[in-house]
Amino acid sequence: MAASSQRIVYGYAWYLDTVLSAPMWKWMGLVMIAETGSYQAVVPIPLRRKQVMGLPYEWVVHQPFFCQILAVFSRDPALDLAPFFSISSAVSGMVQR
Repeated sequence: MAASSQRIVYGYAWYLDTVLSAPMWKWMGLVMIAETGSYQAVVPIPLRRKQVMGLPYEWVVHQPFFCQILAVFSRDPALDLAPFFSISSAVSGMVQR
């Protein structure tokens, strides 16, 4: 994150841990890995536990308070972001229930 050209506080793990510290919130990272095994890009995904009649139900992607912008963070500003958008519909299936 520190090496990306989009260095904003909203993408740092310590910041996400702080604003998503309530028991019904968590976050995960979607990572694109280069052939060398190093991170090429990452996008943080904030999750909130949905409730039905007061009972915890499932995790949903939700924009948290105090977190204005979340985006793909990468060292290379010309990186093709298509892989992130092609799997965005599959993210809900990756979340542990």
